[in-house]
Amino acid sequence: MTEAEWLAATNPTGLLGFLRGHEEFRKFRLFACACARRVVHLVRDGRAKAALEFAEQLADRAAAARKGRPAIYKAGLAACEFLWGQHQGRFDSGELLAHLAESNATHAAVKTAEADATVAAGGCTAAGLAAAYTSCRPPRLPTPFPPGRGDRIADEEWIQATLLRDIFGNPFRPVTFSPTWLTPTVVSLAEGIYADRAFDRLPILADALQDAGCEDADVLGHCRGEGVHVRGCWVVDGVLGKG
Repeated sequence: MTEAEWLAATNPTGLLGFLRGHEEFRKFRLFACACARRVVHLVRDGRAKAALEFAEQLADRAAAARKGRPAIYKAGLAACEFLWGQHQGRFDSGELLAHLAESNATHAAVKTAEADATVAAGGCTAAGLAAAYTSCRPPRLPTPFPPGRGDRIADEEWIQATLLRDIFGNPFRPVTFSPTWLTPTVVSLAEGIYADRAFDRLPILADALQDAGCEDADVLGHCRGEGVHVRGCWVVDGVLGKG
């Protein structure tokens, strides 16, 4: 894959394939969580939601959280099995679409706690696309879509590719965050953005970074651009020293 292909890709599959072999498991898991959160509004079972919340803790505190993963994941799988057994054979056409949406969303939430973060990422991508195909499609984010799109699956693929680039940045142009940029103000802003998912504050972070001497066009442009952002955003991670 070339840099131009990475930047222009409208499907996450090729991007995930390119990244395999250079795994950053925390980022893969956070990408899986971001995909699952796209459809979590369809999940009613608390066990599946707990798996998603746990997966984010696992991404940031893997050593402390690892012991609890088998029980959380097992409970999540039970939620999937319960959902399927509860509705099997009792569908009309409308109920079937709603059930498929909820089942795929529940599956995505549970996948995030899977042992292999790369598998979880792929599973959540597939589940998100399946949910997008139903009448209960995920919300359309304010992402600048390429012209001529509009198909549900194509839209969701584009959003997932955008999320992936938000998390992994541009692997062809890695950025080293100078210690001189990491003033107390910059670090405090980044911590708040990460903890609160307050990505609307990224332009403020860009201003603080620029005040600290950062003139990197990729860093400042990412913070001030129109794209979507999630936990794992490469700029916030770079400020906080997260890998």
